Amino acid sequence: NADQPDGVSRGSVAFVVLFVVGSIYILGGFLYNRVLNTSSRLRGFEQLPNYRFWRGIYMGGKWVVTRAANGAYYLADVASGRRGTIRIDDAEYNFRNELFHSDNEDQEILPIRQRT
Repeated sequence: NADQPDGVSRGSVAFVVLFVVGSIYILGGFLYNRVLNTSSRLRGFEQLPNYRFWRGIYMGGKWVVTRAANGAYYLADVASGRRGTIRIDDAEYNFRNELFHSDNEDQEILPIRQRT
């Protein structure tokens, strides 16, 4: 077909190169930390190369997403007229009300009958 170019696209080549380089980076760093760097006694995910750096990137991204989601929820509450108030579902409200705000606790207790 005249519309389709011959050969492999640049994006495919870039993806393969990044995949191979990333695999070598992870596998090489893991093997270095596992075999050659025995004095640090790393275990689990800590054996990955630059674990603290990648964990920091993850935690920073998680923080941004959490704050954005909380902001979106707040804006939705403001737009719907609830103005960002915290809502508690009926079951939880009733449960808390029965536990902490019951005025007739003494009336609800069943009398103890003596055995005959």
